[in-house]
Amino acid sequence: MSEAKLQTKMIKRLEKENWYVRKVIAANRKGTPDIIACCDGQFVAIEVKLPGNKASALQEENISRIQEAGGKAVVLDSMEGLEGFIQGIKNVYTI
Repeated sequence: MSEAKLQTKMIKRLEKENWYVRKVIAANRKGTPDIIACCDGQFVAIEVKLPGNKASALQEENISRIQEAGGKAVVLDSMEGLEGFIQGIKNVYTI
């Protein structure tokens, strides 16, 4: 599976959760995560990689900046990882 197909599958899954979801196609800043979303008022950013691939230093820096600003940002390489991320977000907002 290509990275683009994995991104598409992840977006469709997030839309089933009724999240506001957008695929970043062209950003004015390099290193912007692939998927930007909002869930229960929480800013979410996902950098999608194929298994075995790593985020670049710039991508990692942007993920850290989002987290420091109070958003949720992760690098995911599988649908299983996405499911765990979704459950983690749900658990935070169901307590």
